[in-house]
Amino acid sequence: MNISGETAISTVNNELHIAQEDSAFTDAEVLLDSENVLNDNGNGEDTDPNNDPLTVTAVNGNSSDIGQEISLPSGALLTLNSDGTYSYDPNGQYESLGLGETATDSFTYTISDGNGGTSQATVTITINGRNDPPVAENDSNSTDADVVLENENVLNDNGNGEDTDPDSNDTLVVTEVNGNSSDIGQEITLPSGALLTLNSDGTYSYDPNGQYDSLLVGETATDNFTYTISDGNGGTSTATVTITVNGQLEETPTNNPPVAEDDSAITDADVVLENENVLVGDTDPDNDPLTVTEVNGNSSDIGQEITLPSGALLTLNSDGTYSYNPNGQYDSLLVGETATDNFTYTISDGNGGTSTATVTITVNGQLEAPPTNNPPVAENDSAITDADVVLENENVLVGDTDPYNDPLSVTEVNGNSSDIGQEITLPSGALLTLR
Repeated sequence: MNISGETAISTVNNELHIAQEDSAFTDAEVLLDSENVLNDNGNGEDTDPNNDPLTVTAVNGNSSDIGQEISLPSGALLTLNSDGTYSYDPNGQYESLGLGETATDSFTYTISDGNGGTSQATVTITINGRNDPPVAENDSNSTDADVVLENENVLNDNGNGEDTDPDSNDTLVVTEVNGNSSDIGQEITLPSGALLTLNSDGTYSYDPNGQYDSLLVGETATDNFTYTISDGNGGTSTATVTITVNGQLEETPTNNPPVAEDDSAITDADVVLENENVLVGDTDPDNDPLTVTEVNGNSSDIGQEITLPSGALLTLNSDGTYSYNPNGQYDSLLVGETATDNFTYTISDGNGGTSTATVTITVNGQLEAPPTNNPPVAENDSAITDADVVLENENVLVGDTDPYNDPLSVTEVNGNSSDIGQEITLPSGALLTLR
């Protein structure tokens, strides 16, 4: 103001404030928090010559994003507030950075003094790589029981994806098999008995080694082993390889046993029975050829002449033919009479199936029976004589008869055969001679 009373114009100059370039550091997996773009972050604080309070009014040129979480072009997440505080989340965008590697991200911000003065600066954030452990994925494979599995690699995609490492420059190697580092590159015997060689580059061979030869076609078994990978920077991971082994053994058909049917035969007591066969009528469900293996439970008697308990003679051959000789044991059987004899035999189908049956032989008697004798009929006799006359030339057989006209003779007198032809004294005292 001009003291002389003249009107004066007071001009206040709003001097330019300065936003300083900022820098910050964080690790690829670490959230950067509690930072402030207005502070000294490498190039001094943001200042205003007039000491006006400063506020942040825009981020990357957008005022509407102040106080909001935004996604930077890098994919990282940023929240910048009007008081200059901010948080920066790498958001997994730098997981591929290995140990010792770095990357930079940046954003711009605009400050205002509230009186129309603004200034813009850039925040550059350096992201330090850290070692991230690799990820070993479980594997699956298959082979036949008689086939060696070769040229496979545990690092490849074998059902669940390839083994990976978040750090792009890391190289994966296999360092252990079933927990043993010394077995890498060596042929080892798994608990199953199969043989395994696993190399550091992930290639392996698996030999079933005859341990699954008993598996039938259509049957399977599983075997497994574990392996550990390393990224060379201390990161490791372990996974399991499961191998399905397919059976190759053809199933042996089930053997059904034969069926021996009981047999019967007839012969005469004086006739040898020949050209008979016990296998007639015997069957096998599998049409296996049948042989006779035992007679009366004895295999050593096949093809030999043996004496049956009856005394008859038997020869039974493996092809089922037999001869039976009554051997005079039934000669006392009359015509019309019969007797039975028997023996057992066992047949085999050659595949473990057996069956036993009985042969019953009916023997017909051949002895002629003598004719039935009907007794003669003696008739009572009478005779007359004088007291002083000897009665002679009489015959007691006169009037006696025989149904078959057999000649008759006197065999006893008064019950005594010895008196025939002898003179005997009768109880009366008379003398008798009966011839």
